[in-house]
Amino acid sequence: MTANPFTRLQNQADKVNLIGREAIVEQIAQKTTSTLQANSVLLYGLTGIGKSTLIRAITQNPSAIFAPACQPVLGIPFADSPENLRFLSIGFRHYNPHHTTPEMIFAALAHGIEELERHQYQALKLEKLNHLDPIDFQSLYKKAAQARADYRFVIGMDDFDRVLIENSDIDALNSLRALSPLVAFIITSTHSPREWQERSAALTGSPWFNISVPTEVSLFAPDEAAAFVRAALGTGETVSMQDADVDWLLNFAGPHPHFILLVGEQVHRYIKQTGRVLSASNEVELIADRCLEVAWSALVDFWHQFSDDQMNVMRQVADTGSTIRDAAFVSLWRKGILQAQGEGWRLFSNLFAEFVRQFGRDQTPRELTGLTPLEQSFYRYLSSSAGKICTYDELINSIWQRDKPQNPNEALNSLASRLRRKIDDAAIGELQTFRGQGYRFVPK
Repeated sequence: MTANPFTRLQNQADKVNLIGREAIVEQIAQKTTSTLQANSVLLYGLTGIGKSTLIRAITQNPSAIFAPACQPVLGIPFADSPENLRFLSIGFRHYNPHHTTPEMIFAALAHGIEELERHQYQALKLEKLNHLDPIDFQSLYKKAAQARADYRFVIGMDDFDRVLIENSDIDALNSLRALSPLVAFIITSTHSPREWQERSAALTGSPWFNISVPTEVSLFAPDEAAAFVRAALGTGETVSMQDADVDWLLNFAGPHPHFILLVGEQVHRYIKQTGRVLSASNEVELIADRCLEVAWSALVDFWHQFSDDQMNVMRQVADTGSTIRDAAFVSLWRKGILQAQGEGWRLFSNLFAEFVRQFGRDQTPRELTGLTPLEQSFYRYLSSSAGKICTYDELINSIWQRDKPQNPNEALNSLASRLRRKIDDAAIGELQTFRGQGYRFVPK
């Protein structure tokens, strides 16, 4: 593996301190500094620089902060195009130097390139990510999720969580998610929404947010969502996104970056393969069904963040467009999950609304025949906790209540392999593996 980009930046710290942070920022404003020095200032200097000085430097040379940083940290070029600069400006608008440390951003980027190298994606180019051409994002997401237990952030995963939680740093996560599609996927796969809530509760004694990070952080304002779509999906040589396509995508996915990318991949593939404008096609329903299938696991994670009362409100809105205005309703409205529509209400995303109508109403899984007693115990426990990650200890104690096997983890993995084949054959759902953690059953 190549030298860690975070270490390369760290080695420049002494030079930056000798020159002086204020002087380096002035050089950034005048476009005379080296990329590595500029990145080092980002890494070690922002919290020590006056806000007015920083704002002046960025105003005079907005691309000096983010665009050069992408090249040495990710090790891949970032085209200096108007679309990309506009995309980067979204990230910086959310970036508050008084509440965010540069280490957070660079640790996340370093973590991202390590993940790509780990799975031999060295040839992956950021331009391809921006155009979604043609990357199997679902596969990349799953690989990142499975490998998350095998490594840590450069500054330490726990330290990263602790800093974010202690500062309630919504802006930091907004910046990380908005910076690029790559970072959005890496950050999303690093912690599931439920894990964020559990980890923050363990560190602070109470949940960080009532509905955790993705609902609080990831919903863009309308103008930001449109900019995100155009920057992430592009309008370049690979495909031509018309305004009508963007409007359909935003309405269907909603202003959630992860949903936008999942839906955008399908829209992009359709337009590239057929050459037709999606919004004028008679295959819109087919594409919508495909999007729902691809995004299903992410939607399950999103759904399980909410309380029972909030789930009931969303079911009512998805089915009838109306609901009782109680405390659960108010909390969802304030977070942008519910939006006014005429005299009634709608969920923020048509994709999510269709998911609620299908999955949220009845999570009782279908019966599975032809199971051995151990497989039946395994399936019964998984299906009773559908959509949630069941840990190794929970499953082992449930399946082998008395005489446990000599190597229980190996026995569980072997049992899971056999059960997965039967679940796949019956087409009733998906048995997902979370390496080092456990298993999750997602019914269809």
